Amino acid sequence: MFLGSVNSLVLSGGPQRRYAFKKEYESFKYKFTLWNLPLSILLLFISQYRVLDTLYQVYMLYFYVTLALRECILIVNGSNIRQWWILHHYLSIVVCSVMITWVSSADYLRFRLQFMVFSVYNAALMLVQYVYQSRRLYVMTSLGKAKQMDVVSADTPQTSMLNFLIPLLFIGHAQQALLSLRLGVYAFYTSGFNADWQVYAFFLLLGIIFYGNFYTTVLVVRKKYSAWKDAEVKKQPAATTIAAKKKE
Repeated sequence: MFLGSVNSLVLSGGPQRRYAFKKEYESFKYKFTLWNLPLSILLLFISQYRVLDTLYQVYMLYFYVTLALRECILIVNGSNIRQWWILHHYLSIVVCSVMITWVSSADYLRFRLQFMVFSVYNAALMLVQYVYQSRRLYVMTSLGKAKQMDVVSADTPQTSMLNFLIPLLFIGHAQQALLSLRLGVYAFYTSGFNADWQVYAFFLLLGIIFYGNFYTTVLVVRKKYSAWKDAEVKKQPAATTIAAKKKE
């Protein structure tokens, strides 16, 4: 259920078995990401049934638990996955678990719309991000710049994607930070320290996830900018040589 048809015995399997496990992981991630968007949009407009919200959180809980388990195996198998994303998925598991315990109280209804708007944006962003990164990973693997066991991640964006995806990522980070701030203001000021315990939990969890996401995105942007700058420096001597030959 969590590890797919290619189970954890893949650790002792050959390269083909490990690659099959990696492909199944990416297929699972794509399918769940694809379904996440219409489900979150549906719940944005259907607010009177708390049970639907709970089922959606169970869906997301299964998604993040499965990702965390499979990625731990992929790392052992040689995949290049940044440690933050493993931690991110564990934190997301806690977020989903806390949301499941939150009854339909006044505090829940106060923040439900904000959570669902963020969920819709995040679902759309995950889908766009996956499509771009999977294409780039395919190109890099074909050129020998990525290993066969590398997986789709934020560390494999293409240059043309930076102008489009990076601003979207920072908008998502800003929404996350704003939601955490609003929860904090309500928990420690507006409610007079009388909010549901889930409000305090989400204030802390979303703040941690925002910081990790923001810091990791900045690292990726700096890495890509440095690579682009180095490539431009290498092009200059070649351009100078060509210009000199033309003058001759």
